[in-house]
Amino acid sequence: MPVTTTHLRYDEHSAQWQRLRDAFAGQDAVKRHHRQEDYLPRLEGHDGKFSDDYTMYLFRALWTGFSQRTLTGIVGAVFRKDPKMTFPDADREWLEDITLTGQSMIDFARLAFREVMALNWAGVLVDMMGEEHSLPEERRPTLQFYRAEAIRNWRIEPRNGKPTLTQVVLHETFDEPAKDKFGTEQGDQYRVLSLDTKTTISAAGISSVSSFYTQQLWRKQRTADNREEWRPFGPIIIPHRKGDPLPHIPFFPLSVNGQEFRLEPSRLLDLVDVNYDHYRLDADYKHGLHFTALPTVWMAGFPVDGTYRIGSQVAWVSENPAARAGFAEFSGSGLNAILDAKASDERLMAVLGARLLEESKRAVEASEAIQLRQAGEESIVKTAARAVSAVLSTALYTMAWWGGQDTPEAGIQLNTDIVAAQMSPTMITALLGALQANHISERTFLEALVTGEVVQGRTWEEEQELIALTDPAGDMEVA
Repeated sequence: MPVTTTHLRYDEHSAQWQRLRDAFAGQDAVKRHHRQEDYLPRLEGHDGKFSDDYTMYLFRALWTGFSQRTLTGIVGAVFRKDPKMTFPDADREWLEDITLTGQSMIDFARLAFREVMALNWAGVLVDMMGEEHSLPEERRPTLQFYRAEAIRNWRIEPRNGKPTLTQVVLHETFDEPAKDKFGTEQGDQYRVLSLDTKTTISAAGISSVSSFYTQQLWRKQRTADNREEWRPFGPIIIPHRKGDPLPHIPFFPLSVNGQEFRLEPSRLLDLVDVNYDHYRLDADYKHGLHFTALPTVWMAGFPVDGTYRIGSQVAWVSENPAARAGFAEFSGSGLNAILDAKASDERLMAVLGARLLEESKRAVEASEAIQLRQAGEESIVKTAARAVSAVLSTALYTMAWWGGQDTPEAGIQLNTDIVAAQMSPTMITALLGALQANHISERTFLEALVTGEVVQGRTWEEEQELIALTDPAGDMEVA
């Protein structure tokens, strides 16, 4: 099979990913020419000479970004507090530019979490990067992010009694000078990550098999008969660490399930599908409104071939005593049924996750009821945050290990306090009393205030520095 072959699971989910992408991108993506009829089918009679009617039907329809707002709100809830990160001090500056393209580790984590919530599938590659002509010692490991659509194929085989990732095919783009010598144009390439094996025979005649990681780029190239075909581009790369090849592929899949090559639908798919239904209902409503909102003149008993104008300075006169004229206006509840259906979709989307779009006139709920109502959504978000934390921690550990640390302390923990819950005045008073009675330390008191979101998330040392700036004695005074 060619390098462009896609995995069966990729084929099963690709159409779903596109539907999700367009919903999160907004109205322009939903109405894009080559996909518009996938989301808003033509009505009967919108073909042939009446095709312009479909254009107007599409134009009047309004896509409302319930899905996008929900996703943005979820990401904002998790990243309202910065992740907690650990990394070797000697290389900690790497976290400020984790990709060698100016992207910080916090921004990288935000992108990873957003993709997991949006499509429930992505991947992270730990790669050795640097300037093209730099010396080996000037290069360093980085993290490279791959969206769901870029992970085209993979293979898992049993090695040493356990499932092992032995191949990943990643789709990439690259820029090259344009053929007309102005600007650049974009090309496609595939990066094939493989886990190859070699057999070694010792002096005693004992054979052993070891694995080593390789990379190979593939690009379209012209053959002798002027055909284009995919071929290996450049040499096979064998990354090393301290002179030894890597024994595994440093590629880590991302999903709510954690580090597994098990594709499942996005947790926001139901919300997105209801959003599309709401869009189609809006199209029907605006279509009906267009034909029924304005009164239509009707006439009986007047010459058919006459020309008639409407205005305060003209009058219609007929010699037929039975002639009549009037305005036909819409009456009935047909459009109200569509409005009710739209409102029903909005309520359903609120239940599925679009909390910001709920009706403002809703009755006030107790805090316990709100927590119970939100438990399902929070559990999904927290599960995703923990899964992303675990995978990115593994990637950071591999990065530090590849950079020279043998047993590095490296990891990241995303915030799972989804809803801000400020400490009550009663609790603050109780903690203050415990501090005054010397039942808790000043450090514990500060940590409690930080946890309760009464003060900003500063460390004990940072707080002591601020106290020293206002109190020359450096002591904490309690009023």
